[in-house]
Formats: sequence, structure tokens, C-alpha cells
Amino acid sequence: LLAEIGELYGQTGRLYSVAGGALKKCGHYDLRIDRGGHVLGDQALRELGRGGLADVEWTVQLLTMQSASRVEGLHTTSTLEALAAAASAELVSESDAEDLRASWTMAARVRNALVLVRGKPTDELPTSGKVVAGVAQICSGKEAALDTPEFINEYMRITRIGHKAVDKVFWGE
Repeated sequence: LLAEIGELYGQTGRLYSVAGGALKKCGHYDLRIDRGGHVLGDQALRELGRGGLADVEWTVQLLTMQSASRVEGLHTTSTLEALAAAASAELVSESDAEDLRASWTMAARVRNALVLVRGKPTDELPTSGKVVAGVAQICSGKEAALDTPEFINEYMRITRIGHKAVDKVFWGE
């Protein structure tokens, strides 16, 4: 066990107050996403992409595992409520909390819009076509939607900033 913890510490530069095996699985998850990047073929990954829902939720869950015994506000199933509690308790900076919130909110809006447009849940956001045009229109809240490339660029910009906050908060980078 000590060797496993030492190996984990060498990979992350940080020890956490969770079981080494659980955090190691988180590490494999993060590495898989980093190798795959944000785009797979012509599909932008929403749920598992950098700065997507899973990235932010895993980060907030780690903060909860580390500090829920000291911070009552972390006793919630709401990602955004727990993130706000973590920021209030200064477990994460206000700036990082805002970046994580914006990234999670954008990914959630896209997920919900995809269900409306396609009529079924999906984890992929096409980068062109009628589906992404519909998603862009729903997410923009305007009758005339953002141009599809502009919407995709905005999505990628927000989630890229969110992923940088994940790296900082989760991995201490």
C-alpha cells in the first residue's frame, strides 16, 4: 500500500484523503480524456470531454470527499451547490469556481438542448449540420442562432477554461 501511495504521489504530486485505488481510477479516467482530446472525428465530446460534466463533477466529488466532514455545504447532491460551498469555504478560489461553474453550465445546457433536438439522450455534439444548429439556437436563446462555428468555438473556449480549473483543483497543477 505504501508503494502504491508513493507511486500515486509521484504521478500527481499531491496526496488526497481518499482511498488510493479510487483516486488512481480517477487518474486513469483523466489520462484517457487527455489522450482523446476534445474532438473525436467530427464529434465534440460533451459528457466526457475536457471541462465537460464529468470533469467538473469528479472535481467537486473529490473536494467533497476531502472536506465534507468540515464543510456542511458539501452535503448535497447538487454539483453547483457543492461548488459554491467549496468556494465559500476557500477550498477552491472564486475564479476557479466560476470557471468550473461556467463549464458545467455550458455542458449541461448543451446536453439538454441535444435531448430536445434529437429526441433522445446523447453524449456527442456534432460540429456541423442541423442538430448543432438547433442546439446553438436553443443555447443562445435567440431566434437567429449563433453561426455553428461560432457556437462550437464558444463551447470549446468555455470548456477549455473549465478543464484548466479542473487541472488546478483536482491535480494541483
